[in-house]
Amino acid sequence: MALIFIDGFDHYDPQAVDANGDRLLSRGKASALSALARRITGRRPASFALRLPGEDGQSSGPRPSGYFKQLPAPSGTLTLGAALRWEAVGGHGSPPVLLGIIDAHSERAYQLRPWSDGRLALQSWGRWMWEQTVAETVQLYAAGAWHYIELQVVQGTPDLADGSLTLRVNGTQVLHLSDQRTREASDGGLMGIYVGARNGEIAPARVDVDDLYVTDASGTVNQGFLGDVRIDTLQPQASGSLQQWAVQPSGTADWQALGDGLDHTLLSAADPGLRHSVRMQALPALRSPVIHGVQLSLLARKSDAGQASLRSLVISGAQTALGPNTALADSLLWSSTVIEQDPGAAAPWTPGTLADAEFGAESA
Repeated sequence: MALIFIDGFDHYDPQAVDANGDRLLSRGKASALSALARRITGRRPASFALRLPGEDGQSSGPRPSGYFKQLPAPSGTLTLGAALRWEAVGGHGSPPVLLGIIDAHSERAYQLRPWSDGRLALQSWGRWMWEQTVAETVQLYAAGAWHYIELQVVQGTPDLADGSLTLRVNGTQVLHLSDQRTREASDGGLMGIYVGARNGEIAPARVDVDDLYVTDASGTVNQGFLGDVRIDTLQPQASGSLQQWAVQPSGTADWQALGDGLDHTLLSAADPGLRHSVRMQALPALRSPVIHGVQLSLLARKSDAGQASLRSLVISGAQTALGPNTALADSLLWSSTVIEQDPGAAAPWTPGTLADAEFGAESA
């Protein structure tokens, strides 16, 4: 698998609260998310984006931070792409962190900041070093406008200068640096991405983010840059062919019980090995669509003591594909599985095969 994570910020509101009045930040797909993050209108009609506010000089209350995602496994190559819009900062204000890639042990990271004159600065930092500007773009990019930015880090041999860094903006390569020392002996590989601020640090200025993806160099498809992509969220709209989970409350359609993300309606499995599937909404009409992959996101928790798990389920044609086991916790948490190709045809997804497929879960 090369496409390992996507987030379109359409299907969850980080400021939503549960029945106890607690925020549902843990229900977002990020590993850590600013307590001040909120959902805003996205860069396309009828879509949403995420706003990460910056420091406003107020000392009381939560401090603004960023969006951080720890990936499932370390990789020697990561490409991070996202649509970004940032606040103009002048005078003595600090520019925001647009996006960054960091290794598993926080030994070294690479990130992008916008200068006040419109140039983008590619920076390196590590446990034993301050931020250092590695290169700057010649091109200027206006604050307050959406730009699609992609950063790729290729690790080389530990402690040797044989890695590379590449930056693309709006589909055009604007920086490429070879012979870079991109790996320390103990860094453990690349394993995290962030937007707005490094994990645990204060965001100096506002950043809006939409349509985010991450790829690695494994597999045979989706390696490297995907370009300016859009991420569409499809909700359940009909029952599927497998109906082995119980729907609560009784009499509710299974696909409607999955639609609100709360515990008022739900599906539950009493035993391991039970499967349930639903059909999803169709993709919106697109010009010359290319589907790089489908990410199935499941919001689930265990309902009793002991261990419980589930795995994603995809039915396409005569083929059934199952994802890896995901251990469940007492709290509702997202788990995501990327299916890059249609398992029924062993080929890229098309709007037609996606519309015919069923998605769900198996208790394990």
